[in-house]
Amino acid sequence: MSCELFFSEEDAETTRKWIGKVEKTLVQIKVLDDLWEDYVIKLLIDRAQFWWEIVQSGRTIESWTWGDFRIEFENQFYSRYHQKMKEQEFLALR
Repeated sequence: MSCELFFSEEDAETTRKWIGKVEKTLVQIKVLDDLWEDYVIKLLIDRAQFWWEIVQSGRTIESWTWGDFRIEFENQFYSRYHQKMKEQEFLALR
């Protein structure tokens, strides 16, 4: 997989671009949706890896979906401002 490692950028735009590139790559190489999380967590290092270990240890759901991972990821690495912008974009599409 030719994706960059994720260090837990503070910049929400860089984070958005990273997750988008990872998703695009997973689609291109035809990874099954239920395996996406397994691939992506291998790209997390430093603070991001530590964050994932904490999330994983507190899991109450045995099997997460990619959507579950995305929600946790965005809550951690997007600023509140960017999360609010995403919500507004979502509501505008409805």
